[in-house]
Amino acid sequence: DKIERVWRLDLADLPAGQAELELVAEDRFGLAAPAMELSFRVAPGNPVISLDSYEDNSAEAPAEWVPGTVLTASGGTIFGSVLSDAGRELTLTYIVSGGEEVELALKADAEDASRLNFSIPVKKGTGAGVKNFILRAVDSYGGESVLGSGFYMQAEPDDSGNVADPR
Repeated sequence: DKIERVWRLDLADLPAGQAELELVAEDRFGLAAPAMELSFRVAPGNPVISLDSYEDNSAEAPAEWVPGTVLTASGGTIFGSVLSDAGRELTLTYIVSGGEEVELALKADAEDASRLNFSIPVKKGTGAGVKNFILRAVDSYGGESVLGSGFYMQAEPDDSGNVADPR
C-alpha cells in the first residue's frame, strides 16, 4: 500500500532569485529514499511606490508631495521612487486623467540598491483643473503595485494678473 504523508517546510529567509533544494526522505528506521533535487525561483515582495516631492517651475525649491498639491501654469516635476528587490527587472507606468499609459524611466538610487527613482514631468500649458493619475509598478516575477494620486493645475493669469484657485 502507498501511504502518503504531508509535510511542510518554511524557507522564510531565502533571498529573491534562483534557489536549489535537495530533499531526502528517511523513515524512522533510517532507510533513505534517493535524493530529489528541486530548483525554483523565489519572488521578492511586491514593489512599493512612493511620491516624495514636487518642484514647481515658478518656485525656488522642491516641496514635499501631498495629494491635492497645486501646480502653477508654468508646470513642474513630481518626484518619487519604487522600492523593489527585483532590481532593474521592473517597469513603471503612468496614466494621467484617462490619457494613454506611458512608461517612466527609472534610475538607480546611489545610496539604496533596492530604490529606483523616477520623475513625472508636468508640462507648461497643461490645462487648468484637477489632474488625477495612476502609477503602476510591475516586476518580472509578477509582483504589482498601484498608486493613485492627483494635483490641481492653475490657469494662466487673466489680463489683470489674477490667477483663479483651481480647487
